This record gives sequence, structure tokens and C-alpha cells, in this order.
Amino acid sequence: MEHKRNVASSDKNWSDSSNAKNQNLWSLPLAWWYRLAAPPEPSMSATFSQRENARHGKLAAIAMPIFIVFLIAISQETNTSHDIVLAVLPLIGLISCFWILFLNRNGYVKLAGVLALFLLYAGGTISLLKIPGGLTPGSIYMLDYTIMPDLLVIAFFSANSLAVIVGLSFLQVLVVLVYGPHDAAITHLLHTAPMEIFFHIYLLQLLTAIVLYLWARSTENALIRADRAEEIIAFERRERAQQDLELEQKRQLDAGIQEILQTHIAVANGDLNVRAPLHQDHVLWQVAASLNNLISRLQSLSFSEREHQQHIQKEDERKNNHRRFEHTQASMPA
Repeated sequence: MEHKRNVASSDKNWSDSSNAKNQNLWSLPLAWWYRLAAPPEPSMSATFSQRENARHGKLAAIAMPIFIVFLIAISQETNTSHDIVLAVLPLIGLISCFWILFLNRNGYVKLAGVLALFLLYAGGTISLLKIPGGLTPGSIYMLDYTIMPDLLVIAFFSANSLAVIVGLSFLQVLVVLVYGPHDAAITHLLHTAPMEIFFHIYLLQLLTAIVLYLWARSTENALIRADRAEEIIAFERRERAQQDLELEQKRQLDAGIQEILQTHIAVANGDLNVRAPLHQDHVLWQVAASLNNLISRLQSLSFSEREHQQHIQKEDERKNNHRRFEHTQASMPA
């Protein structure tokens, strides 16, 4: 039994160390890529919107390489086409992707997202309209690529933006099918059974958008709850610090009052050498300074009065001595 526990413990330790190694294996290149393509990390005092902007920037930094791979794959298919537009579009897309990453790195995440979506919609629509021979039942699967904006918009924008993107994708499919070039079979289906063409495309877009919305919305709600929890913790920390400060000030105030009271008692008992021992950073320092100044003046006045009394006493003694001397002189016989 002990042997089994040891084996299970060793297996768990090995699994934990293996997971840690895999995590480190991915974290290092990911951190390097974030330094190149993602916005800088927000400060501790950043607002929730600033932190969300940085989070979307990281998602965009991950999504754009995937989009670049998609463009490279598309460019391999268009290389066989003799249409110059289809051949140039992927190249323009690749150059634009690096510009999008540059904007994203400098914190312009929303602007980079708008540019990426414009590039995707414009390039996708032109590509679908320039298919050699138009759309056919064999090439209609290419309309499934219209879900790409749904996948890309989540990286740059909030979950609510999916509603706009789904509407634009619906409109894109409608324009390409109705007004774009297509063969006789597609024309016949559009007149006789249009739902057979639109249904699976729109259903795919709706299902994709719903799944992405639920995932993105749950993530945003979790982040909002975490942000509120952090705000509550920070507020409680500030309140605790304020209470501690008020208690410390009250303690210093009570101690200062006692010091000033003891100084008053000592002065009332005739001790003019005493002073209120309060430092300059104390809340009652001005009161203590005024009291000490008053005691110093009383001490100076007392010293002057004492000197004056001593002078009067000496003068009286001199007069008395002079009277005695005169009396002695008068009593002596001539």
C-alpha cells in the first residue's frame, strides 16, 4: 500500500514537472512575440478599458499570424490563376498584416482591427467576385470563408461587435450570390430554391457567431467580476489604511494633549525650565511651539524680575549700611 502511494506521488510530481516544462516551453516564445507585436503591459493604476485594450492587443498578436498563414495558403491557390488582381491581393494582404501588427504594437488596437476587417471584407469580396467562371456548385464552398471576420473581430473588439459583423457577412454573401458572376446551376437555384444556397452558409455564420459570443462574453464577464473584486479589495485596503491613519493621529493627539497638560502643570508649579516635547511633524506642534515661546518669555521675565529684586535688595543693604555708618559717626564724641 505504501509502495502504491509512493508510485502515485512520483507520477504526480512527474506530471507537474512535465506540465511546468511545457508551460515554460510555450511561455518564452510567446513572451518574445508579445514584445514584438502586442501593446506594452498596462500599469498597476490602469483602468479596466486600458487593461482590456492590452488584452485584445495580445489576442490580435496571436490571431494575425494565423491570418497570415491563411493568406499564404490562399496565395498558393491564386498562383495558378491568370488574373492579376487575384495574384496581387494576397501580397497586399501580407503587407497590410505587418502594418496592422505595427499599429497593434503601438497601442492602436481598435484602428488595427478596423483595418484588418476592411482588408478581409474587401479582399474576400473581390476574390469571390473574380472567381474564374463565377460561382458554381463545386466552388460555392468558398462562401464558408465568410466566417473569417467573425473569428477575427473577437481578437480586436468586444463580443457585442459580433452582431455588426454577422450583418455585414450576411450582406456580403447576398451581394456575391445575387450580383456576382455564377453559372446557370446557381442561377436556377436562386430562382427555384434560394434557401438551399443561403441556409447552410447563414447557419454556419450564426452558429459560429453564437459560440464565439458566448465564449467572449463569459470571458469579459469574468474579467469584469475580477476587476470589481480588485476594486473592492483596493477600496477595503484604502479604508483600512485610512482607519489606521486616523487611529495613529488620535493616538498622537492624545499623547500630545497629555504632554501639553503635563507642561502646564509643571509651569503652574513654578518650573519654567520645562518645555512641551513635541516634534515639528506633530499635529499639535504649533500649540506646543506657542506654549514653549510663552514659557520662554515668562522665564525671561522671571529672570529679569529676580535680577531687579536682587538689585533693590543690594540697594537697600547699601542704604542701611550707609545709615549705620552715619549713625556711628554721629554717636562718636567730638
